Amino acid sequence: MRVSYEKLFLYFFKNNISMLSASKKSGVSRNTLLKMKNNEPVHLNAVIAICNAYNLELTDVIELIKE
Repeated sequence: MRVSYEKLFLYFFKNNISMLSASKKSGVSRNTLLKMKNNEPVHLNAVIAICNAYNLELTDVIELIKE
């Protein structure tokens, strides 16, 4: 299984949210956001911080893809 954060970055794109803005609002580092952009695994705390900052559900942010 692999992790995909495409839904999150589509949300950012549709709402004109930059990575810098997302980092400041959520408290998640830009390095972590870059890992997410590259669909690399990150700590669940980072995902929860983004969900809290933008009032999103986990399913709005992360997707597990079976290979």
